[in-house]
Amino acid sequence: ALERKIYRLVGLPWDGDSKQAETAESRKIKALDLNRLLASLADEAERVEYALDAVAALKDEFPTLRLVIAGRGWWEDEIRCHRDTLGLDEGDVAFAGYVTEADKSLLLESAWISLVPSLKEGWGISVMEAAAHGTPSIAFRSAGGVAESVVDGYSGLLVDDHSEFIQAVRTLLLDPSLLTRLGHQARSHALRYSWDTTVTEMAAILGAPVPDSVVDLREPATLGTPPPDGGM
Repeated sequence: ALERKIYRLVGLPWDGDSKQAETAESRKIKALDLNRLLASLADEAERVEYALDAVAALKDEFPTLRLVIAGRGWWEDEIRCHRDTLGLDEGDVAFAGYVTEADKSLLLESAWISLVPSLKEGWGISVMEAAAHGTPSIAFRSAGGVAESVVDGYSGLLVDDHSEFIQAVRTLLLDPSLLTRLGHQARSHALRYSWDTTVTEMAAILGAPVPDSVVDLREPATLGTPPPDGGM
């Protein structure tokens, strides 16, 4: 019989791993004394300045508030200048630069909130990666795909303007029970997109049998190796 396979070209780091969920939860408990926010940097459209504005507006109320910015981009110098203009320092806003997948997981696990102030976004894989680690996101309703990846009031919060963005951060920091609930629900939401679920639902849409196996093209041994017979 012909072996049926589906190939993973990209992927999300969970697939229902309960041990990973427990690890994420324990990291948050250990970080109770640190209100850590996480944002990513690529270019001007990410509007990371909004995340810094939130820290500046709330740091007196939350003295342990700290923002970690992951990634690099041509707009980084502007962000650093904005940090200085706001009177913030490395203790308030840290630049992590490019991070490995392992380090990214640690950042996502230890963050209480993922900030996504982007002007425009696709579906928002970073939102789902954060959700998989029990970290809710705050994003803009008008930004596009994140209005679908963030379920407002369930897996995170959607806002409409700069002031609402800052207020949403404050709301979650003031209400640990709400923050925890959104984190748990975000993880449940992310698990809906596990590989097993995705493969089963895609097969149903195509009217095809569920594949016998999944070949992960993200593994070093297979990266750059085309699927057999030129298929996918």
